[in-house]
Amino acid sequence: PLNPYNDGETNSYVYGTFPLFLVKAVATLRGDDPPGPGNSYAATVVSGRQVTAAFDVLTIFLVFLLGRAFGSRRLGLLAALLYALAVLPTQLAHFWAMDPFLNVFALLTLLLSVHWVRADGGRAWLLAVGIGASIGLATACKVNGAIFAAIPVLAFAVRIALHDIRRLGARWSGGEAPPRHGSAWLTDLSMLCLAGAVSLLVFRIAQPYAFAGPNVWDFALNQRWWDDIQRERDFQQGNVDYPPFVQFAGTTPFLTALRNIT
Repeated sequence: PLNPYNDGETNSYVYGTFPLFLVKAVATLRGDDPPGPGNSYAATVVSGRQVTAAFDVLTIFLVFLLGRAFGSRRLGLLAALLYALAVLPTQLAHFWAMDPFLNVFALLTLLLSVHWVRADGGRAWLLAVGIGASIGLATACKVNGAIFAAIPVLAFAVRIALHDIRRLGARWSGGEAPPRHGSAWLTDLSMLCLAGAVSLLVFRIAQPYAFAGPNVWDFALNQRWWDDIQRERDFQQGNVDYPPFVQFAGTTPFLTALRNIT
């Protein structure tokens, strides 16, 4: 019943289903989503906008934590203030859009990856699981959230640089190797693979209609969903003339969007 494709008027749905499921649950618990004729978008959209605003407030907190992790408490507070005063997040937080949900899990992936770089033992493994879950939920908010899988890969490279390259250099020069706070390359790679597996499993659960099913262990893609994504890709690349995307014709990817928000 939660499948957007089951609605006879929905021919295409390229957004993530995790925010849809979450808002549906919140609206149902609040009694704003009654069964029968009273069930409508008009009754659910208020809960959707409230949940979206709550997620954007959570984003402000994550920005603070990230700034503190990179520098100091003052840096975190300054970063959080600047984000809170930014126009685009404020605008998106007023609507039931997917971007504020994606922002939360993108920042959470980055924050956990920063802590994972210097973590060891059981804490490192737990952080790897958290990173994987965050990437899976980010992708279940918007499919382009999968790009944030590059963050733990970069963190993996930094772990190697911090924990192993200095030791190899010291051994090569005949000096005393610094103490090792991280784990071996193979262990680090295992944690990275674990994060990938968790992300795929979480995406499978949070975006079930991207898969053909019917069992949770079936990972074959749903052809209708895949065709939807490819159609959206053609729109954005200008391969298909579709009015909402005409404004992007002949523009430079990423740079045009960056110029528009600055």
